[in-house]
Amino acid sequence: MIGNKRLFSKREKRIVAFVDYEHWFISMDTLYNRQKPDLAAWFADLGERGRVVDAIFFGDFSKGGMKNEISRIRLFTNKIIDTCNPNPKSNKDFTDFIILDNIYQRAMSSDDVDMFVIFSGDGHFSSVAAFLKTNLGKEVGIYGIGGATSRQLRDTGDWYVEIPNGLTKPWLISQLALRTIKHMEKDRMALITEESLITTVAREQKMDIGDVKDAVRLLEKKNILRIDNIIINGLVNRTIKADYALAAAEGYKLEK
Repeated sequence: MIGNKRLFSKREKRIVAFVDYEHWFISMDTLYNRQKPDLAAWFADLGERGRVVDAIFFGDFSKGGMKNEISRIRLFTNKIIDTCNPNPKSNKDFTDFIILDNIYQRAMSSDDVDMFVIFSGDGHFSSVAAFLKTNLGKEVGIYGIGGATSRQLRDTGDWYVEIPNGLTKPWLISQLALRTIKHMEKDRMALITEESLITTVAREQKMDIGDVKDAVRLLEKKNILRIDNIIINGLVNRTIKADYALAAAEGYKLEK
């Protein structure tokens, strides 16, 4: 049962989503500065596409930080399938096989599902995506992590959303900007300006400076960042002060 009531829109399409959470969690950890999956943003986006009947999460939750993710996922759904190999002497990963089996079983037993959503980066899922579209006439949506998703899989779906470059990139950079301000404050910088914040985030996170500017402007628009104009040596400096309470209320995580 989905735990977030906002997921149930009045739209006609009925959606079932299959999430390879190992792909999501590990890819974000290794490729995007150890950022956590933004479950709230993803569920919100999915809920805009129709009525979410089921969202099922798969993964070997015995790995590293994956175990701690179970409680986060349960805020949104209790459909969690642990794919841990019971044989301690084997390193074989059953996750893809188990996800594929669940997709085919649901496809053959549920005529009332309009859209199948696959969140994975593995090209092996392109075959089941093509089957759902061609043989069953279902709409297929793909979510995947930028830099870790098969082009074949992306091209097979009716639509594709890349994370964080599509769905959560502005949110991700905004969160990094807030954390950067906290570090700058700890370093007792006398003056934190809009310009110094933008250049610091872009340099340290190796991000496009235009994307960072957009994210900072988003925080300013939400009044999470307050701007004061201070004149120093005849020049106007746009100094920044963060409202961390408002940031937390908006869902930003200020600590890693």
